[in-house]
Amino acid sequence: TSVEFNNGSGKKDHVARVKIKSDKKRSEQDVVIEIYSYEGGNETKKGGWYVSYGDSTAKSLARAGSWRTHEFDSLIEVTAGDYDGDGKDEIAVYGANNEIKIYKYTGSTLKTWKTISASALSANSGLYKSADDDLGNVEMAAVVTMASGDLNKDYTDELAIAVSMPRETNIDKFRSNNNLFIYSLDRNDGQSAGNFKRVGKISLSDGTNSMDSANVAIGDMTGNGHKELVVAGWKASGNTDRSSTIMALHVEYKRSNKSYTANSFQTIELEDTAPDKKGSTALYNAPPGVAVVNMGGLTGATNRIYVFINNFLYNYDTGTKRYDQVSGGDIEFLTKQKNNADENVDKD
Repeated sequence: TSVEFNNGSGKKDHVARVKIKSDKKRSEQDVVIEIYSYEGGNETKKGGWYVSYGDSTAKSLARAGSWRTHEFDSLIEVTAGDYDGDGKDEIAVYGANNEIKIYKYTGSTLKTWKTISASALSANSGLYKSADDDLGNVEMAAVVTMASGDLNKDYTDELAIAVSMPRETNIDKFRSNNNLFIYSLDRNDGQSAGNFKRVGKISLSDGTNSMDSANVAIGDMTGNGHKELVVAGWKASGNTDRSSTIMALHVEYKRSNKSYTANSFQTIELEDTAPDKKGSTALYNAPPGVAVVNMGGLTGATNRIYVFINNFLYNYDTGTKRYDQVSGGDIEFLTKQKNNADENVDKD
């Protein structure tokens, strides 16, 4: 998995790639982060570093890649944002190592800037669990997804972290870990460098249902110049429900009380697009695709913002405070529209 970032040029001309090192046998594989720069269409590898681990059990879990056949994308994650306002993006990495590390890239080295511990992100002090279910004792890694963006318009980016159980999990008690966290740099605590601390925590459960394998994205969904946050995951209730329904949540910063607030949960039925329940458990555990995208090039408009959730496009309605699916708004349909338009232009 990878993310583009600005290393001081004002352009997103660098890419950080986090991956499983594949030139070793599976039992010895490691998680590495590689940095590339792009100029004039040329790619240059700047270096590669191992992601350090704080726990050998977590490392073994990452090597296995699963507690059954877990989706790798939910075990390693990377995002980038200018969290301290210095004009350069920092890189936040989760590598199934029970913590999140934030790095500064100097152009030649990668230095640890901040660390978010597992105890800060888990009701049970860990992001992996050893548990006994109907198949015996298994290791369960939490699904960790991240996004970055300036949510409160303070000219520095916030880091959003969704932590949830895999969709395959049958053990309801671990869903106390299903939460959305928001971190931001606080320079008003007496520390000259500032304290990167949690400024928001929102449960991904409504008391009856919980959001498993959650994914998160940040963007200006309403066109008002303010970025908001969308988090979506597979609906789960009790110990065994594996429905083909997505739960979605809209979160925004309220200046009136300087806090992050969420609307009520919205359910989205995906009968035709949900993974086959009898198919790959890797697909089954994978978080749904979530993004805030500008589809102006496809729709003909100069600037058209949509919320992308699992292959469909949605508008966020500020009146009803819900995501409304765009008519004909799946990616395949819009791509065909664009191709047809290009053909007509060619004919003219």
